[in-house]
Amino acid sequence: MKWRSAAWLLALCSMACGRASCRPTPEKRIAAEAISTALLLQQTPHRPLLVLRDSDAWTDSPEGLPSLTVYEDGLAITAEFVGDRGDVDAMVGQVEHPLEWVRWVEERGFANYPLYTNVAGSTDQPTVTLSCRTGEQWRSVRVLGVHPDGHIQAKGGEPPPHFLEIHQALHHLPLRDVHPYVPTEFRVEFWDAEMSGSGPDEAWPTDVPPPPNLVPDERSLGRPRHYTATGEAGATLHRFVHGMPNGRPTVRTPSGERVAMWVHWMIPEQESIEQIEH
Repeated sequence: MKWRSAAWLLALCSMACGRASCRPTPEKRIAAEAISTALLLQQTPHRPLLVLRDSDAWTDSPEGLPSLTVYEDGLAITAEFVGDRGDVDAMVGQVEHPLEWVRWVEERGFANYPLYTNVAGSTDQPTVTLSCRTGEQWRSVRVLGVHPDGHIQAKGGEPPPHFLEIHQALHHLPLRDVHPYVPTEFRVEFWDAEMSGSGPDEAWPTDVPPPPNLVPDERSLGRPRHYTATGEAGATLHRFVHGMPNGRPTVRTPSGERVAMWVHWMIPEQESIEQIEH
């Protein structure tokens, strides 16, 4: 069944009530619109199907993004490091028949892969994480010791059958209408000030709204506080942080708090993708 608009929901409520006093107040109308929006979001076309992430032992993935994300509507976003400075090349395009790629992965025995395989014999090696959705069921497989080009530097075991074939096929996935990815959402992270670079304290950009009140760091888990900045405010923060010469800067927020700050690009459904991978 297709979800109706907020106006339809309100009309139904009014008919059921049958009294003029049952006319929705502004507060009820806003609540109904929020419900309608939530229901529509459940049917968003950008539902992830395949996620491939290549991560190094010592550095984060490009902008914190997966190497490849394929969505149910055919949208595909790629990200990789380029050049000596670690610049990021992120592209967006369309893949034909995305569900066929899911079937292709499944036909190679993905459902029977162990959840974790170490083919390097040590832990300070690149890691590939492949996540695949069948229906509503996700499965993530992690193989330690595989480089983005499929090279295994120090063999300590064998990857699952056909894993390298899948890995390289997804890295060379044919896309059409490819163009640079321009993010509209940005993940703003606050770490302890001691985790910043060696530069002086920087003031919060005056043309960006102050950050919201955030819960304290989950120090035992090593997780930063974070929030999502959108549009030009997010883009400004991204330029501000990435333009610093000394890495992650120490920033004084408008409330006077000293924090180490970093800003990543985001892709559709990124937070749900991160939950899937872990």
